[in-house]
Amino acid sequence: MILRLLSWNVNGLRAIYKKGFVDWLRGDMPDVLCLQETKVTADQVPSELKSIPGYFSYFGSGERKGRDGVALFSKTEPLSVKYTLGMDGFDDEHRAIVADYGEFLLFVVYFPNGKASQERLVEKGFVDTFRIFHAEGENYSWWDLKTRARERNVGWRIDYFFVSENLREAVSSAFILRDVTGADHCPVGIELEIDSSSKEKGFISN
Repeated sequence: MILRLLSWNVNGLRAIYKKGFVDWLRGDMPDVLCLQETKVTADQVPSELKSIPGYFSYFGSGERKGRDGVALFSKTEPLSVKYTLGMDGFDDEHRAIVADYGEFLLFVVYFPNGKASQERLVEKGFVDTFRIFHAEGENYSWWDLKTRARERNVGWRIDYFFVSENLREAVSSAFILRDVTGADHCPVGIELEIDSSSKEKGFISN
């Protein structure tokens, strides 16, 4: 079974919703979509996003308006969903959703200090999936909109999918959807071939 997983820092769920988010999702139809920086409380999530046909949806919405927040859209209902990492400094801002799919645990996390947090994942043995297939040159996922940097392709790659070492060989591709607009970040993704007979659980984190 091959799964297509996407991750997108939308920098405001209501803003991206008004820019055709649902149409884009229905067109791409990923198996799993992780969102960061949704910046909505539970009562601010547009009702349409809670019941998109073909998807189960989950929202970790911060209590303070305009701050943090994550979301998960999944074609398959996870075995369990938690809204905690058990780490100080994250759960109080609702920056995480942890979904158990049986063969793997998926961590949907918003790291305010992105680079330092990604470095910690690497130190713990997680694999930057994009680096498996691509060199670093001119592959960006964020651009400064004020300076029209996207048009000049001057940006940073600060959006990731990490997997545990036991899932490295299961990753068949990793990519950046730079043509998807609507925010200063664009979606990134992987395709993953899941072996349901494997007894060792894998870990995936955006």
